[in-house]
Amino acid sequence: MSSMMPRVPRLVVAFVIVSALALASGLNAFAASDSGTPNTRVTLAPNGGWAAYHFTYPGDNSELDLRLMINGPDPSTEVANAVTLDVYGPDSPPPGGTPIGEAIWTAFGERDWQFNSDTAGDYVIVVHNWDPNGEPVSVTLSSLNPDTGMGGPALNFVSAGQ
Repeated sequence: MSSMMPRVPRLVVAFVIVSALALASGLNAFAASDSGTPNTRVTLAPNGGWAAYHFTYPGDNSELDLRLMINGPDPSTEVANAVTLDVYGPDSPPPGGTPIGEAIWTAFGERDWQFNSDTAGDYVIVVHNWDPNGEPVSVTLSSLNPDTGMGGPALNFVSAGQ
């Protein structure tokens, strides 16, 4: 029994070191949230509230469409223009990275971002609410395969804040 006691602390120390290295490298940023769906609804807090999601892309140049729809009674131009969707690639993740794309308005209360790439990895979507009226805004975020009309990769919640 006494020979097991020194092993337990070593295992704990090893686990802590591996966890710290994973945190430092960003490897586990998505590990706790890999159960997403291609559609998600979120209410963004007022005055800069945001939500972040990630999806895994195979890097096979397949087409992907990310769609953001304003929910609720007021998808007015003023509110719609105040909600942004930025996408970050695996080589330039937030918060320090530069977005590789931003959704554009395609219909009243709707933004789309179309994408294909040969770069595989985890991509991050950040949706912001800059509503000038200081109101929360509810949105639906979807990933679609435009070739099949079916849902695209799962959108996994990462975090939200203000």
